[in-house]
Amino acid sequence: MANSNRSNRKGRIRRRAMRTLRRLAIITVLIPLAGWALDEAARRAERQGSSPMSQRLRQGSDWLGGMGRGPLAKRMRQRRDGRGPGA
Repeated sequence: MANSNRSNRKGRIRRRAMRTLRRLAIITVLIPLAGWALDEAARRAERQGSSPMSQRLRQGSDWLGGMGRGPLAKRMRQRRDGRGPGA
C-alpha cells in the first residue's frame, strides 16, 4: 500500500513539473517567436506600401513582444527598438 502511494505521488509531481515546463516554454519561446513573426509580417506589409494591415500587425507585435520573458524576448525587444542583439 505504501509503495502505491509513493508512485502515485511521483506521478502527480511529474505531471505538475511537465505542466510548469510547458508554461515556461510558452512564455520564453513561443510568445517572442509569435511577436517576431508579426514584426516580420508588418515589415513586409510596410515595404509593399501604406497598408492599414501593417499598423495592426505592428500593434500586435508590440503587444506580444511585451508579454514574453527571457533572453529571446529581450533580444527581440532590442531589435525592435533599433538596437542590435549586442546592444
